[in-house]
Amino acid sequence: MKKFLLTVLAVIVGGIILSILPLFFMVVIASALSSSKESPVKDNSVLTYNLETDVVDRGADNPMLLLSRRLSGSDGASINLMTLLDNIDKAAVDNRIKGIVLEGSSANIPLAHIREVRNHLQEFKKSGKFIYYHSTSIEQSALYVASLADKIYVAPEGMVPVYGVVSQQIFYKDLLDKINVDAQIIRHGKFKSAVEPYFLNTMSEESRIQTQRYVDEIWNTMSNDIAESRGIEKEKVDMYANAYDFAYTKYAVDAGLIDGVKYYDEYLSELRGTLGVGEKDEINTVSITTYSNVSVYRPEKQFAKRKIALVTASGQIYDGYNDGDVENIYGESFSRAIRKARQDSTIEAIVLRVNSPGGSASAADIIWREVKLASEVKPVVVSMGQYAASGGYYISCAANYIYAQPSTLTGSIGVFGVVPCAKKLMNNLGVHTQTVSSNNETPVSYLEPLTPTQSKFMHNMVEHVYTSFVNRCAEGRRCSAEHIDSIGQGRVWAGADALKIGLVDELGSIDDAIAKAKALASIDEEVNIVNFPEEEDPFKMMMKQMGVDVKGFVAKSILGDTYSMIETVKAQFGEKPHVEARIEEFVTIK
Repeated sequence: MKKFLLTVLAVIVGGIILSILPLFFMVVIASALSSSKESPVKDNSVLTYNLETDVVDRGADNPMLLLSRRLSGSDGASINLMTLLDNIDKAAVDNRIKGIVLEGSSANIPLAHIREVRNHLQEFKKSGKFIYYHSTSIEQSALYVASLADKIYVAPEGMVPVYGVVSQQIFYKDLLDKINVDAQIIRHGKFKSAVEPYFLNTMSEESRIQTQRYVDEIWNTMSNDIAESRGIEKEKVDMYANAYDFAYTKYAVDAGLIDGVKYYDEYLSELRGTLGVGEKDEINTVSITTYSNVSVYRPEKQFAKRKIALVTASGQIYDGYNDGDVENIYGESFSRAIRKARQDSTIEAIVLRVNSPGGSASAADIIWREVKLASEVKPVVVSMGQYAASGGYYISCAANYIYAQPSTLTGSIGVFGVVPCAKKLMNNLGVHTQTVSSNNETPVSYLEPLTPTQSKFMHNMVEHVYTSFVNRCAEGRRCSAEHIDSIGQGRVWAGADALKIGLVDELGSIDDAIAKAKALASIDEEVNIVNFPEEEDPFKMMMKQMGVDVKGFVAKSILGDTYSMIETVKAQFGEKPHVEARIEEFVTIK
């Protein structure tokens, strides 16, 4: 009887805990979000933009991501790229805003996105308003954004390190050897380096060549932009970057990279003078994230009736359906979003924003099909972000027109399959397997090496997908399959080079892509931008994610950036043999 009563009590207590758990999370999220409530914008204000705020293509309002960032030590602040750009544009016509103040020692903005932000800051300056920057130190990424500011100040003992563009890759071959796991790899493309970490300890010559080429192209763009904004010669920026030991503020002032050194109180004194307020008066500020909730009357926006769809493809590409994961692309769910935009008679054109290193080839193919169908009935223009490579290029190639940024990583037309074999590992642990089959061959298993027949099957599958990939690109780019194959082979290209070889039509921003879509649709007036996939209600999304992705949520909170690398490796190994069209996204470009 006592045991029965204890069991009943345990069930009751468990039920109570489960029932209040969602409420607990909602309270935590509400507390986390409370700092983002709108405060009125006062006259004579400055818009403050902390460059350390995460800039993402989608998902800034996802409460689970916000909580994850808070638990991992971040302040949780993030903003969608399009919202950020619109906030800068609003501030230009908002009479209460007198200028923009940039803060933060580094910029959490993908390089390709930085050019989008710079373009809008440049337009903001045309309004006659000022842009100031101050920080204790300024990293290269922040300098890239802040270089067009009217004044750049750093604390006297701060640092201004400029070092160019660096690509780093992690290799796992020795680790796999130590744990007795064989990575059985089939690939098409001598430049397809995403799988090299599993069988090499250093870059292959082909990988080194392509990496050197695109880091040089990206640095060329960055250094040109910085030099132009600061009114100095590009050679001066290069000399400063090469003399890395001289990254102190004095040398940065001498080189013209910053305007001077000031302590924070000295900087505030100058800012007060610019605003025309007294030394003891409070400076009115509104943060870039809070400003998202502020409405500013703009007649051209207010009365726009015609519509263009902005379909955002951000993250890695997976098979199946999206269960609340807004950071990645799922074949079935995303193809449905494109289909919905195509079938909506009020949508006159589609801008496909791609920021993806690729992923599942089969998922990319069904998305490609929907892009192709859409491009046959209304203009489809692609705007490439930081990545639009491998599967990211696969889903782009059927568009009517393609824009890339000079620093976009694109191309990588190549595929691979990875089948790990853990037989030796299991045997060393004292675990053995034996298979009995009704037929000659068995399915591919991680517990046995590939048989000759299985190896041939995987090889044929990779070759079939590569041929399809090449043919899709040739059709979309209106050229021969031979030409695509010659620039394919898995090679990654920077956007500037991709233009020269015909993989993209023009270098430009998302604004340029929208303008092109309007032109192709014969629209000569302001348009309403309709976002696809449609955003779910944040708390419904939270509840859904609590049911399907709690483990991932906790892991991401603990592991931070390392989690994305683990997820990439997991996706490449997969639960069953499959073909990937992907580049190594977690190769960092600093």
